[in-house]
Amino acid sequence: MLISGRHIVFLCIALAIVGCNRTGPQRPSQRSSEPPKADSAMIALLEVNQRMAAACDRELLELTDSLHTADGSEWALMSCGGWKQRRNVEAQQLDIYCENPKHKEIWNVRVRAEHLNGQMAEDTECAYSIKSYKLPIAVEEALEDMCSGEKSIVYAPWYCAYGVHGNELVKPYESVKFEIYLGEKQ
Repeated sequence: MLISGRHIVFLCIALAIVGCNRTGPQRPSQRSSEPPKADSAMIALLEVNQRMAAACDRELLELTDSLHTADGSEWALMSCGGWKQRRNVEAQQLDIYCENPKHKEIWNVRVRAEHLNGQMAEDTECAYSIKSYKLPIAVEEALEDMCSGEKSIVYAPWYCAYGVHGNELVKPYESVKFEIYLGEKQ
């Protein structure tokens, strides 16, 4: 039996029509009046992370208190949970005349991250678009009120530093010390 060209075309069209006729999504067959059950594993993980964050907060509070006692430096708690060294009086007076970085502006920024034991973890310098969230949260928040040429020191808990995943140089759940230098606006 020979199949002609017309038969092949007809067969292709028929297969295309049959293939496009798919069944639509089905509705649930049973509806329950009960609310959805809480994910117990997710709740347990959230509680563990909250306990770890609280322990980290206590550790950084003790660290900044000991630094204040040792050298008289003063520290301020940032809204993200990190501790930023307060400016000295001269820097506060210069703050009246400085321009703070704004959203989407590009500034030269240098960020040095150190482990709490003092070992260098990362040292990067780049032109950075403010609020593009490519830097840790604690660094982003510290940049908001810095002036050109200013250096800030921030002790950041893991949840506003490199988080639960860390990176190739900082372990997951590790708190770090940041030295941040804000250069010139581009």
